[in-house]
Amino acid sequence: DPEHLTVPELTSPAALAILTAASAAAPPLAAAHGWNARFGRELNATDDRGHFIRRPRTTRPSVMPIIEGKHVAPFCVSLDAATLAVPVEKARRLIDPAVSFERERIAYRDVASATNRLTLIAGLLPRHALSTHTVFVLKTALDADAQWCLLALLNSLVANYLVRLNVTTHVTTALMSRLPVPRPPDNSPAFRELAALARALSAAGIEGAPDAYARLNSIVATLYELTPEHYEHVVSTFPLL
Repeated sequence: DPEHLTVPELTSPAALAILTAASAAAPPLAAAHGWNARFGRELNATDDRGHFIRRPRTTRPSVMPIIEGKHVAPFCVSLDAATLAVPVEKARRLIDPAVSFERERIAYRDVASATNRLTLIAGLLPRHALSTHTVFVLKTALDADAQWCLLALLNSLVANYLVRLNVTTHVTTALMSRLPVPRPPDNSPAFRELAALARALSAAGIEGAPDAYARLNSIVATLYELTPEHYEHVVSTFPLL
C-alpha cells in the first residue's frame, strides 16, 4: 500500500490471488468513486468519563446509552447491555449531533484479532445513542438502504478475510479506508437483496438465520469476482463458524 507503506501478510498463492482479484473488482472504501465512506470516534471513555452516569433502569429521553465495543455483534447493537449513559445536554456540547446521535450510523469494533470467530464486526448504531473510543462509527452521510447494504458487505466473510491479511489487534480507520469494498448500483438486485438480508440478520443474528448469512456471502463473493475455488478457500479460514 503506497500511502500507508503496509504489506499484507500473504501466506499462500491463494491469498495473493484473492487479494489481487478483490482489489481489481472493488475500490477502497474511502474512494470517491466507491462508497466514499470514512469512520471515526465519538466519545472517549477516559477524557469524557466525567460526563458519564450510570444508565437508569427506566428509559429517559434526557439521557442516552453509551455503547462500547463489547455491545456490538455482527449486524446487531445491544442497547439493553449498556451500563453507562450521558445526559443529552452534555452530549450536545461534546459532539456534533448532526453527525452522531441524531442519525443512525454503522459502528464497528476497534479491538479484534485475526484468530477470532470474526474480525470485522459491525452493527447499526441507532439514533439517540453514543459510542466510546472502542467503537468506530460512520462519519459519511448515507441513506438507510445504503447503510444496510454496506453493513452486509462489511460483515461478509470476504471482507473479514481481507481485513485479516492486515490486522493485528486493532481494526484501524486507516485499514478500513483502504479496504476494497464493492458498491453495487443503488436499487440493483444485489443492492436490494443485501440490504434486506442485513435487516433480517439484525433481528435474527447469524446463528438464527444461517441460510440468510450464506446467501449474503454468496452475493458478496460474486461482487468481489472470486472464483468458486477462491471462495472455498475464504470459507475454510473461518473454522469457528
